[in-house]
Amino acid sequence: DACALGTCVGGPALNCNDGNVCTNDSCNPATGCVNANNTAACDDGNACTINDVCALGTCVGGAPVLCPDDGDPCTDDVCDATSGACYPPAPDGTPCDDLEACTAPDTCTDGFCAGTPLDPCFTPGANVVCLVSGTAGSEVICNINVARGDISFDSATAGQIELSFAPGVAQVSTFSDGEVCFAPGFCFPYQIPLPFTQLQSGHSVSLNPDQAFLWFTGGEMLIAHLSDATVPLSDAYMMGNVVIGDPMMISIHFTLNVDIPANAPLEVVATKVVVVNSLAFELPRVIENLMIVTGQP
Repeated sequence: DACALGTCVGGPALNCNDGNVCTNDSCNPATGCVNANNTAACDDGNACTINDVCALGTCVGGAPVLCPDDGDPCTDDVCDATSGACYPPAPDGTPCDDLEACTAPDTCTDGFCAGTPLDPCFTPGANVVCLVSGTAGSEVICNINVARGDISFDSATAGQIELSFAPGVAQVSTFSDGEVCFAPGFCFPYQIPLPFTQLQSGHSVSLNPDQAFLWFTGGEMLIAHLSDATVPLSDAYMMGNVVIGDPMMISIHFTLNVDIPANAPLEVVATKVVVVNSLAFELPRVIENLMIVTGQP
C-alpha cells in the first residue's frame, strides 16, 4: 500500500493460494491470508487407495485396493502403488508349475510360467497324477490337482483316490495343504494327519494306511466335508488348455532314497478315482496333464 494525493491506496491483492488442495484459501481484510483446513476429496499420490479425503490440512489415503489371491504363482497378490493395478509379475525365477510333464524346472518369467524342455522328453503313462524326481535325500512335493472341465460344470466336493508307485526309491514323509501362517514371515507347512486332520477348506481327510511312513507303494485317501457338502475340493476350472485358479487339493511329500532323474521319474498313478458333486452324484473324470479333470454328471 502507498499514499497518493493524501490518501492510502491499496497495492496489488495478496496471493493467498498455498497450493494445498486441503485448505480453503481467502483473504481477511483485517488479518490477511487465511488458509482454513477442509475435508475435500483429494489424491494422496498412492494409486492403491481410494476415496482419499483431506484431514487437518493433509490428504489422507482412503480404503486400500484389495487384491485377492488369484491362484497364479507368477503374480504378486498386491497393488502397484503407481498404476493402481493388481497382480504385478512375481520376480523372475519364482518356482511354478506349467503342468507340462516334459519341462523342468518351471519358473516364472515376466509373469508367465514356463519350463525348460526335457531331452529326451518323458511321457507319463496312463492315470499318472504327478512325477517325482530329484537327488537322494531331497524332499519332493507331489501335488494332487483337481479342476472342473469348464467354469459351468459342477465342482467336485468329495473324493476317494487310490494311489500307487514303485517301491524303494522314495518314501512318503507327510501330507500337506499349503502353508499355515501364525504371523507375517512365520509360515509352516500345513501338515496332515498331524497336527491337522482337515484341509484348510474344512474337508476331513481319512488316510489308509493312516500313517505316511506306511505308504510303501501307495495308499488311499477319502476327502469329504462333513458339515457343508457344497465346499469344493478346489476352485480351479479349465478354459481350453489353460487352468484358471489353484487346482491343488492335497500334497504328498516324498523323501528320495536314490537319485531319480527328471527324464525317468517316479510315477504316482491314480488306480481309482471317484469324485462327487454336492448332491453326491458321481462326476465323470479324466486324468490329463497330471490333473484330475471332472465333467458333468
